[in-house]
Amino acid sequence: MTAVIPNYNHGSVISDAIAALTAQNPAPSRIVVVDDGSTDDSRRVLQRLAETQPLLHVVFHERNMGAIGALNTGLAATQTEYVYFGAADDKVQPGLFEALLPLLASAPAIALASTEAIVTDLDTGSSALRPPVLPAFEPAVFSRDDVCALFRNIDNWILTGATIWRTDKLRAAGAFNPALGALADGFVARQLAFRHGSAFAPVPGVEWRLSNSGISRSLASDPDSAEQILSAAMRQMATDPCFPSWYPKLFARRWRFGTARVRLAASPAWRRLVLQVLLTLHYRPTNVLRIIKTMIWRQLRRI
Repeated sequence: MTAVIPNYNHGSVISDAIAALTAQNPAPSRIVVVDDGSTDDSRRVLQRLAETQPLLHVVFHERNMGAIGALNTGLAATQTEYVYFGAADDKVQPGLFEALLPLLASAPAIALASTEAIVTDLDTGSSALRPPVLPAFEPAVFSRDDVCALFRNIDNWILTGATIWRTDKLRAAGAFNPALGALADGFVARQLAFRHGSAFAPVPGVEWRLSNSGISRSLASDPDSAEQILSAAMRQMATDPCFPSWYPKLFARRWRFGTARVRLAASPAWRRLVLQVLLTLHYRPTNVLRIIKTMIWRQLRRI
């Protein structure tokens, strides 16, 4: 398996990300860091690390191509059956690869496998486990029919930093589409899950660190750009038979709700109150029960 890490101006923490990957059991056979035109000391740090880390291969972009461009460069440099995409400022948790590789080996037809993530808000210091609703409470393989049933009720349970992909299937799907911006990885994850099936292990596999300056929140704060990306995704869904006919409309509603929620969360207190009302109205009773069940299960797991 190859682990790919895009890096842009994270010279101060990139060595920690690499160390967390080499500590995995099993460790990746290769680590590819794609430096995306960094202007800090990343080049010097990475060149020094490459001299002492035999698993490390560094690719330098002479100009910044964005996170999606860096992901695709890393995929192009991958020669292994499986590939993992991390982030220079996130922290892989012990046991991520150990939890997912056996699931992939047991089900050669599926395209990817994922875990939970610990989401830490760097602006507030708060943290929470995601997804809010678990698709399974024990390691599970999902057929295409299973995936369809899951997506009717829940979404956004395949998180890139907590996912291992089957390299050939990701390439066959066209990899990460730059036209989809911050949705590129989430889109192809859904596409592959619908097309081939997936797997899930209910363990925290990565600490995902979010801030208001990050890609996903920056997009949510720009409604026009968010709508443009949604329109591009809807057009692609309409031409790909792997997506059920009912899904695009459902996804659009969830996408708009999600971006609005991020904007409201950063607003004054009265707007956050409106958000809580909208949250209550958004979730159907069956989904509320799933959220409660997930919360109880996670509390019991800590005992």
